[in-house]
Formats: sequence, C-alpha cells, structure tokens
Amino acid sequence: MLAGERFTDRPRCVDPVLAAYLRALNDRLPARERQRLLPYASAAVGTRRRRRHMRARRAACLRFADTPRPLARPLIALLVGLKPALNLRAGAAEWAVRRAIARRDVEGAFTLLDQLVAIGRRAGSEPPALALAVEDLPQVRVPGAAAPLVLEA
Repeated sequence: MLAGERFTDRPRCVDPVLAAYLRALNDRLPARERQRLLPYASAAVGTRRRRRHMRARRAACLRFADTPRPLARPLIALLVGLKPALNLRAGAAEWAVRRAIARRDVEGAFTLLDQLVAIGRRAGSEPPALALAVEDLPQVRVPGAAAPLVLEA
C-alpha cells in the first residue's frame, strides 16, 4: 500500500529475499518485539532492483545462518521444508530467521535486517539507523477486559 500497490505480503517493489525475511521475522517475534518492524515497511519499498542485489541478500542470509551455499538446499529441505528449499530466495531468509530465533539472537536478526535493507542502496541515500530498542517503543497496557486502552509514550 505504501508503494501504491494492492495490499499483499509479497509486493512487487520489495526484493523477494527481503520480503521473505520480513514475513518470517514477523511470524516468529513476540508481539512487543514485532513492533520494531514498523519502520521497515517503508524502508523495504523500492528494494527490488537488480538480480545481483537479490543474490547478495540471499548470500547474507546464508552467511548469518552459517550455511555454505552448496549445503543450503539439502539443509533447508530437511529442516524447513521442500518448498523453501526449491525457492532459495524465501528459503534462505526463512532459515536465517529460524537460526536467529533458535540462538535467541533477536538483535542479530535486526542487524541482518538493516544489512539486507542497505544492500543496493545508492551512495548518499542511506536511511537512518532503523533498529529501535524495545524501550523506545510506546507500551500498550490493558488493565482489564472492559478497561479503556492506555498508550504510554
């Protein structure tokens, strides 16, 4: 929607590896941590540029997951599934997120996300640092079932 496309989790203007990484991270983070993904929605727009950028993002995911490229497909097929192994763009991203969660490395997952967004950016067009500390986010408290929603800054 931010790019003027119809609502989908696979927008054409977003690199497929980055989109898969964002989907996988969104699906696996606790609600409080998931809020940190909000700035990445706009940062991801326009990242689908060249095939070499997609390959660089895929390689970064495999490096983060400590998976050599020749072993990627069999390992992902065994541990993630056959479909992600056949589509290594999505499979590498899914595998990197699963490895981060298994290692309890949420900060590392967000560091990799910053790197994936930065791949292919033109010089001088670097976005500001995107990773936010959980403490910087507004907290939502719901004191009781019928109580009003309270947002604290």
